[in-house]
Amino acid sequence: MRKLSRPNIDPNYALAQCIDGVSNALTKSHYIANQPYLQQGFNDFESATSAVNWCDLPRVPNGNKSRVIVGNLTKEQLTKLYSEHMVGSTGAARQIYDDILVAANDKCPFCAGIGHAATLDHYLPKANFPLYSVFPTNLVPCCRDCNTKKLAAFPTSADAQTIHPYFDSEHFFVEKWTCATLIRTEPISINFDICPPPSWATADQKRVASHFKNYDLARRFSVEAATELSILINQRRTIFRGLSAVDFRSTLSEQGCIPSIPINGWRRTLYTALAETSWFSEINF
Repeated sequence: MRKLSRPNIDPNYALAQCIDGVSNALTKSHYIANQPYLQQGFNDFESATSAVNWCDLPRVPNGNKSRVIVGNLTKEQLTKLYSEHMVGSTGAARQIYDDILVAANDKCPFCAGIGHAATLDHYLPKANFPLYSVFPTNLVPCCRDCNTKKLAAFPTSADAQTIHPYFDSEHFFVEKWTCATLIRTEPISINFDICPPPSWATADQKRVASHFKNYDLARRFSVEAATELSILINQRRTIFRGLSAVDFRSTLSEQGCIPSIPINGWRRTLYTALAETSWFSEINF
């Protein structure tokens, strides 16, 4: 929901820095001997990226840490490259982690900036795709809520893949596909949903539906909007009380068009819905 530039980090460099942090000489030589297999895995990932179809990459079930994944490297050995020799490192591998994280400017791309990007998420979960544990373009800055809300298992069909901030087409980030409906209750409530353009391919419409559901955005948007709506209603009673319904509606519409705010984030979606709901501008609060 927020586009990010892909990390300009060679995967072989990232791998080499992780391996360099291994203190045990025998373990380090074991990783080095398997580097050609890891390189092939990176090539496969790039091919899948070109097709925007990662779901067909070979996956493994959860658990069974001793399972051999590639060459003679086990699942545990592959995931330890990330947990111990990247995240747990104090050297160049940790710097790679930090550089990827900082590039998000503290805004989580999956929820359009509701949460602060405090960790890196494996777009392809390392529990099922351990081969890509330290692949830079499989690591995406993420807030803790998004990291825990998304499904643990990666989908098996391309049209169920969530939006990838690095690789997905521009239309996911610049065209409107979220919407909201105001409900005239006491207090006023608002429901968020998706409304992708009819001209989009069916697969793309399904993907935004999957993204919206997997990251629990309907509920999370509503939580954010409730506070904003309360403040706005108070402003209508005070600083905006002299505005006509037409002028107030124009003010709301302007808030729904601020280009520096994600077009499919909760704030622009909220204000667009408010501006399009005539009774909200006309009601006497």
